[in-house]
Amino acid sequence: MEMKKDLLICIAFHYNSDRLKYLQQVLSNFIDNYKCSFDIIIDTNIADLPSAYSLYNNKLITVHTHTNLQHPFYLVWQHRKHVKENIDNYDVVAYFEDDILLPYENYLNYLENFKILWPLFVPAFIRIEENNGEQFVTDIVEPVY
Repeated sequence: MEMKKDLLICIAFHYNSDRLKYLQQVLSNFIDNYKCSFDIIIDTNIADLPSAYSLYNNKLITVHTHTNLQHPFYLVWQHRKHVKENIDNYDVVAYFEDDILLPYENYLNYLENFKILWPLFVPAFIRIEENNGEQFVTDIVEPVY
């Protein structure tokens, strides 16, 4: 019987050669910095990830290819299958897109906040994007006063 792992990381990656660098940064962040047991599943729309990912060709990463989706946006829903199949095998299941970087310290902070707030509340993150040195909160589209 396998032991339960700490974290399942699901990443949606809609292939674009310009975006490979972001996926590589995200993968490097997990592999180099996370001090917990984890597995990574990448859902993508291409049959083979480019050879740049041979560096990550190990048992931690599983790639699932989805080439027959009715719409490209459906790629971001594929992680639901992995969650359903693996919910009892991990303490935490997390979904990311190919350009979402979560430092390990923020993950640990999330776990601490979850312990404090659950079951009344579930902590969350605000996504911040950076463009030409300026940062933007992308999930808030209306002014907040």
